Amino acid sequence: MYIRPIPKHLLPHTVEYLEKIPDDGFSDNMYKDPVSLRNVFVAPKKGELGGMMASRDTLSDTVIYNYVLFYDLNNSSSDKEFEFKKDSKVIMDNIEFIVKDVKPVFGTKLHHYKVMLS
Repeated sequence: MYIRPIPKHLLPHTVEYLEKIPDDGFSDNMYKDPVSLRNVFVAPKKGELGGMMASRDTLSDTVIYNYVLFYDLNNSSSDKEFEFKKDSKVIMDNIEFIVKDVKPVFGTKLHHYKVMLS
């Protein structure tokens, strides 16, 4: 099934993506250099009842918000090659998110990535 690209006017955000480097036991650097992702969409993830999903950290009073990032293969872009990986970082407006899951979405071919953040 053919799916049209996500229109650019629905992809208003620019974020920094820091890909997680596997721990080799020697390096202090846990992330690759930042990659700028343009024309993406970041929004709070909606729960089954339509409200914003949030969970409370059991060890503190911290509320963990759940967000989703959409990266369209046609209209989103980056300044370097990258690969979405779990435990990587996304920074938007000086707020750091951690990648919890990466879901590729297909039509007749790969259409976009749905990246779950918290």
